[in-house]
Amino acid sequence: MQGKTTCVEVVSAYQDRIQVFDKASGLNAITVLNPDALDEAAILDERISRGELIGPVFSGPLLVKDNIDTVGLETTGGSSMLKGHPSSRDAFIIEQLSARGAIIIAKTNMAEWAFSPRQTLSCSFGRTANAYALDRVPAGSSGGTASGIAASFAVLGIGTDTGNSIRGPASHLSLFGLRPTLGLVSRMGIVPLVFDRDIAGPLTRTVADGARLLTAMAAVDSADSYSLDPGRPTGVDYLEAVDPEGLTGRRIGVLRALVKPEDTDPEILSLFNAALRDMEKAGAVIVDPVAIDNFTAHQEADNFCPRFGYDLQVYLSARFGGMFRSTWPTFWHWEHMARIRGFGIHLNTSRISLQMSHHVTGVHPVPTLISIQAARLSARMSLPRLMLHSSTQLSIQPGFSRPLPLLGPTKPMAATTVRRFLLRLDCLPQPFRWAGKQTGSPWAFNSWLVLGLKMFCLP
Repeated sequence: MQGKTTCVEVVSAYQDRIQVFDKASGLNAITVLNPDALDEAAILDERISRGELIGPVFSGPLLVKDNIDTVGLETTGGSSMLKGHPSSRDAFIIEQLSARGAIIIAKTNMAEWAFSPRQTLSCSFGRTANAYALDRVPAGSSGGTASGIAASFAVLGIGTDTGNSIRGPASHLSLFGLRPTLGLVSRMGIVPLVFDRDIAGPLTRTVADGARLLTAMAAVDSADSYSLDPGRPTGVDYLEAVDPEGLTGRRIGVLRALVKPEDTDPEILSLFNAALRDMEKAGAVIVDPVAIDNFTAHQEADNFCPRFGYDLQVYLSARFGGMFRSTWPTFWHWEHMARIRGFGIHLNTSRISLQMSHHVTGVHPVPTLISIQAARLSARMSLPRLMLHSSTQLSIQPGFSRPLPLLGPTKPMAATTVRRFLLRLDCLPQPFRWAGKQTGSPWAFNSWLVLGLKMFCLP
C-alpha cells in the first residue's frame, strides 16, 4: 500500500456499500456481515505500520459462501435447519486466507444444500437476484457470492462447485470463475453435496484477482486425503502464470457437440463464434470441431447425488460431535417438517437424494456409487484422450445455451447436453471467462443476454 488509504477505510467502505444497496435494491446477496471485520482490519494496519509482509491477499475484502464454516458467522448451507447453530471452527481454506491477510466482509446466500444450478434460493435467507438484471437469476448455487462481487461488495469471492455452481454464476455475472483440480483446495469444513466432487474456488472480476485468491487457498490439508496426492503442486504462485500473451500458439478445441444450433439461442451462438474469432486474433489456433468418443453414452450415464445424505451426516457429526450422531433421524424429520410448512425449496430433489443415500442409517450407498464412478472415470478419460489426439491444450464451449431466466417459482431445469456431460469432468481444472455482451452498471443493466466461455484443461 502507498499510504493513500488504510485497511479500516477499505473494509468500512465495502460494508457501507452492502448496507446501502443489498436489501434496498432487492439483490439479497448477503446473509450476514462480519462484525469483527473492522477490528481485523485495524490489526492489519498495525502490522503494515511495522513493515510486516502479510500475504498475497492482505486486506483483501472477501465474500464467503454460506456452506463454508466460519467461526462466529452463520453457516446454514441454505437450510433453515442449521440456522442459529453456528460452527465452532473455521474451514481449512478460511484459516489459510486469514493467515494471508484476507478479511471476511460478509457471508453470501446460496441455493439450498447447493442442489440448484438454476437459481440461488434458500429457505434460510430467501432469493438472490442477478446484480446486472434484478428481475433475473444469478444461476446457482453460488449466486450470492457472484452477485455480491458483481455489485462491488468485495474484491474476492469464494464459491463451491459440484456440477456447475461456480461456473454458472460466473457466466451470469460477467466474472472469472475457476473450479480447481480436485485436491488442490481442501474440502474440509464445507457443507457437502457430493464430497468426492465438491471443490471451492474463486469468483472475481479479474483473472489476476482469481489467481491471487487461488494462490492463498491452495495448501496441503492433512485431514483431506485428496490434498495429500504426492503429485499435487505446492507453493505455486498462480499470478505468475497470468500472461496477456498467453493465447499465442495455444491450440483450443471446440466441442461442437455441446454447441448444437438446434439447442442454442441464435444470438448466443453468434457471440460464441465471435469470441472464437477474437481468440484467433489474439494468437490462438482454433481446432473446430473436436469430437469425444462415445459422447452419447457419456451424456446419458447417471450423474445424480446418491451419497448426499451420507456425506452430510459425516460433516454434521464432525461439526456437532456426539450430540448430533444420536439425533440424525430427528434432524431429517424436522427438515421435512420445515419443508411442509413452506420453508423448503427443493423438497423433491433433496428427498429423492436422501432416500437413495440411505440417510437415516448413514450407510454409504456403495452399489449406486460403483456405477456412477465408472461413468465418471470413463468421461474423465475421454477428454484428455481427445486433447492428446488433437494436440490441443484447452477445450471450449458456451457456459449456457439460453438467455438468463426470469426470477420466479422454482422449475425443473432441463438436463441440457452441456450440463449432463460437464458433471462428469469434475477432476479437471475448469477456468471460466465471460466473453459476452453487457452494457450499463450493476444498477442499470439493459442487456440480459450473456455468454460465458467454459474451458477445460489438463492439471
